[in-house]
Amino acid sequence: MWPPVPVDQPSKLLVSPRRASPFGIWVPSRRIRKLLSRATLGLGAAGLLILFLRGGKISFLREREIAPVSPTSPAVSPAQLVGASQPASEPAVSLPSGFELAEPRGPTGRGTLKITNGTQSDAVLRLVDIELRQTRRFVYIAAGDQAMLRGIGPCHCVVRFALGRDWDEEAMRFRRNVTYSTFDEGFHFTETDSDDGVQWAVFEVTLHRVVGGNAKTSRISEGDFFAN
Repeated sequence: MWPPVPVDQPSKLLVSPRRASPFGIWVPSRRIRKLLSRATLGLGAAGLLILFLRGGKISFLREREIAPVSPTSPAVSPAQLVGASQPASEPAVSLPSGFELAEPRGPTGRGTLKITNGTQSDAVLRLVDIELRQTRRFVYIAAGDQAMLRGIGPCHCVVRFALGRDWDEEAMRFRRNVTYSTFDEGFHFTETDSDDGVQWAVFEVTLHRVVGGNAKTSRISEGDFFAN
């Protein structure tokens, strides 16, 4: 297309592809110089004369004056324009390990549950009392980290966990790459009086596969994960 269309980047303006000097400046012929001299006689000094060739004809355009840019007007670079139209994605939300997502419920005691998350995803774990049908503990464990739940009273519980990324604090669930699982066997937190004092249960679980592991897990739905 002629004349060339301006673009938002530095470029050369080729006035005519038919004749150019070694320095890239168009050199008009003697005939065109005469026509140019006659055509510009009636032009004032208020505009810019643009010459281009279209279909073998010589055309003249008078460009309107461009108002000077105010010194106080901020300049916007092409990079800023791109950034405005394509905002950078926000980082994934992650909470510290051991953060309690809900207030502990049920009787307290001496029971302890140690959780190791050896996966590359963050995790949340729910300790659900089967008999009382309530969530005793709801805790966050960051990827590659551990958490310890203490003060668990006597109960028969199931342990369910979710793995994922980018925690939604309002919806209380992960936004991306979510999976839900449960340990197939229950956890009996007991406290027994003996001659040597009180004995209580201490459990350790891993959310990743380990050599010689003795705990089986099964995938469950989101509804089953949040059910009591």
